[in-house]
This record gives sequence, C-alpha cells and structure tokens, in this order.
Amino acid sequence: MSREERDFDTAWHAVPEPVRGALALAYEALAAGGLAVGAVLTDAGGRTLAASRNEAYEEGPGTGPLRGTPLAHAEMNALGAASPQDWLRPHGARLAELAAAREPRTR
Repeated sequence: MSREERDFDTAWHAVPEPVRGALALAYEALAAGGLAVGAVLTDAGGRTLAASRNEAYEEGPGTGPLRGTPLAHAEMNALGAASPQDWLRPHGARLAELAAAREPRTR
C-alpha cells in the first residue's frame, strides 16, 4: 500500500460512519446516472434510522418514497423513509441528525 493510500485510509476511517454512508450512497447515485448526493439520518445515539440517495431523475422501481419526483432528493428520501416519531420532537429538542454528502444549495 502506498503512502497516499495509507493517508486516505486513515482519513476515511476518521470520518464519522454516517458521513461515510452518505458518501457511499452519493457514489451509488452517480453510478445510477443521477446526482451524486446521499444522506443518512441517525438518532441522538448515532443509530441509523434511514439512509437514501438522490433519485429525482430516475424511473422505475427504487427504494426512495419520492423516487422519480422533483422532491426525491437524498435528504427528503431519508426523512420520508424514517418514521416521523424518530426525528420530530417539539420545541427544537435534538432527536436526530442528518448527514449528507452534499449540502443542499439555495439560489
């Protein structure tokens, strides 16, 4: 293994698991011909509640609840796949965290 490979391996394992999962899903989306975005929703303890990738421009069967619609962004699919009781809490209490491979942009 080269020094560059060791450096990458060290850096990769230093990244939190939800971020690594989001990056893997982003790659999967890119390989499917879509936008390279992935998202992982975890509870306050770090347990994965849901994970998804961008499916806005894909047709046919898939895993995202919004697949093929303009709303089928990775983050929306992950939130839609989780039970609302898993991530909604009144008064702003932190119950879940969403890791995305690419932050949503506003124009």
